Amino acid sequence: WAKKLLPPLLGSDLNLSPINTTVVYWRTKADRDPRLYQAESGAPVFIVYADDNRVLNAYGTPALEYPGLVKFCLHHGPATDPDSRLAVPNLEDFDKLKDLTRTFLPNADASQHASAEACMYTNTDDEDFVLDVLPGKENIVVGAGFSGHGFKFGPLVGEILC
Repeated sequence: WAKKLLPPLLGSDLNLSPINTTVVYWRTKADRDPRLYQAESGAPVFIVYADDNRVLNAYGTPALEYPGLVKFCLHHGPATDPDSRLAVPNLEDFDKLKDLTRTFLPNADASQHASAEACMYTNTDDEDFVLDVLPGKENIVVGAGFSGHGFKFGPLVGEILC
């Protein structure tokens, strides 16, 4: 909602772009150790770049919200309006995520996803966070445009803005 809320307060647009993206959860293949992609086993967060310029294409993590699964997400998607978005995964993304899963997670069973969700976040043009005070209102701080990283950085951003 920052894209709608902030321009009247700032007198300008911050070039915030809310997007809807797809998150897919996969199981480990039946003949592999099911703990392979789990945080308790030391599985890392991983990033897939689209090209040599380090343009982020997808990322994944052990799925803490769904124990036993691994989470794989696209870092892009169609523009959306938070007030009217369809909170469903984009079926066109499934094939992309299946291909990426087969390539980068060879021990995951990409034949059938275990679960899928829509995810919304707000990108900035440079993917840097917007952390500042409102001009002329130094008692109001703004944190927005986390480009899909807000949840991970929530505690740190809270400390910075306080």
